[in-house]
Amino acid sequence: MQKIVVDTNILFSFLLKKNEEIRKVLFSEKIKIFTTYHLIIEIFRHKEKLLKYSQLSEVEIEEGLLLFLEKIIFIPWKEIPSDYKMKAYHILKHCDLKDIPFLALSLYIDAKLWTGDKNLCKFLKKAKLDICITTKEFLNLFYNI
Repeated sequence: MQKIVVDTNILFSFLLKKNEEIRKVLFSEKIKIFTTYHLIIEIFRHKEKLLKYSQLSEVEIEEGLLLFLEKIIFIPWKEIPSDYKMKAYHILKHCDLKDIPFLALSLYIDAKLWTGDKNLCKFLKKAKLDICITTKEFLNLFYNI
């Protein structure tokens, strides 16, 4: 079974677009999905934006969120050893610091980082880290789509 760390970008895509491809990956029996509680913080930071752009009611957003969160295993930040946090910081200090928790967790549990953030993936590839997996890549890998 493949381990994958999911970032907030995938959750937003799931909620905003009702993306069937993301649903297929999310409910796959072939993966275990992990994240940190930073994902919850990002949701609260962007709640109004989610409501505005999704054209969904608050109840529909909450139902989608619950569906998504039930499929994820949360790893507390304090359980990730500091050397992984520092490595993630040094890699991302010139990119996007909000992605540090997700990269640190990916490195710690030796898992791919499932993201829709193309800039993050390009940055990590330049840093010689083949760690990102997009929804399309996942579907190609496991479903030959």
